[in-house]
Amino acid sequence: MAYTDGLTELGNRAAFHEKENEIRCGRSDCYIIQLDINFLKKVNDEYGHAEGDRHIINASHIIRESFENIGESFRTGGDEFIVITKSCDEREVEKSVSKMEKSVLSYNKINPDLQEGHKRLKTTYLHDMICLKRVFFGNGKCHFR
Repeated sequence: MAYTDGLTELGNRAAFHEKENEIRCGRSDCYIIQLDINFLKKVNDEYGHAEGDRHIINASHIIRESFENIGESFRTGGDEFIVITKSCDEREVEKSVSKMEKSVLSYNKINPDLQEGHKRLKTTYLHDMICLKRVFFGNGKCHFR
């Protein structure tokens, strides 16, 4: 079975489920961080899937670079990502989230618009990449933070 997403080279849904089963068996404490890219459908509809793929790839690079020192990143759906940390240190998690947010801001400064011919779309989609929730798993229990 393949465990790598072909577009982003992150772990795929199967890899995530395998890691999730490890956690459920109580073998490790961690944080799970869910992320998605808002308005990706609008990008795909107005500019095509190649442009949407570009945003997914760039988001995956930012996520990987932001969290690679503390955990594993997975693409679990079209615009959905999950990070599972190796560390339970909340300060390290917050530092990585802050690094991601700064990287998104930098990306948005470099890429202020999407362009195709004379059309312009004034929304920067990675700016709307959000952390949906953080879940701490410890001692076989799930705690939302």
